[in-house]
Amino acid sequence: MLVSIVIPFHNEARTLATLLGRAAGAAVPEGTRRELILVDDGSTDDSKAIAEAFVATGGGSARLLVLPENQGKGAAMRAGLAAARGDILLIQDADLEWDPADYATLLAPYGDPRVMVVFGSRLLRSDVRTIYPHYYLGGRLLSGFTNLLFGSRLTDQPTGFKTFRRAALAGITLTAKGFAFDAELTGKLLQAGYAIVEVPVRYTPRTFREGKKVRPKDGLIALWVLARIRLRGRRGTS
Repeated sequence: MLVSIVIPFHNEARTLATLLGRAAGAAVPEGTRRELILVDDGSTDDSKAIAEAFVATGGGSARLLVLPENQGKGAAMRAGLAAARGDILLIQDADLEWDPADYATLLAPYGDPRVMVVFGSRLLRSDVRTIYPHYYLGGRLLSGFTNLLFGSRLTDQPTGFKTFRRAALAGITLTAKGFAFDAELTGKLLQAGYAIVEVPVRYTPRTFREGKKVRPKDGLIALWVLARIRLRGRRGTS
């Protein structure tokens, strides 16, 4: 089994080298191979140089895609997913909030061929960490709204750890450019009828001073994206 770990980044020079080292060395289930797809979303700091140096020594298992200007997480993810060759696709942010040490946990459910989608949930752990309470509440709201619309039972819809079989994307068109990508991906997978398995993962939140980019308005956009997907589905359109 080949796992494509797609890592979009924009101005993450402070954490990128550490993250890439962890992603390349993290334990995965026996018989699993990995490739790292790095997507530079128009960085203006040293992120691109760090990624280039990593790829140069990556033994062919890492590739770098460069977007000429910042287009947003969704655009970077679409480019990375299009280039990925894996049977399983795994999204990894470059900011160290999500720990590659959880790869084995995320990939274990795929031992069952019926499992198509696995999300990592920080809320399934007893030691949930948060810096900004309104972000925690916003995440709960997004999860509850998703469940209401699609009849799912997710605890952590906005998780940064989303994985899925390549086959799950068949017939799904992703268009979001920014952080709404996470909501769009979740909504369209659920609309297509896929059950999402959740597993507990670690989470280390960072502050705005440390480079956190998601803002409250992104949560409002995500709510709208989820509602739009559901309404279009009821009308029988894609």
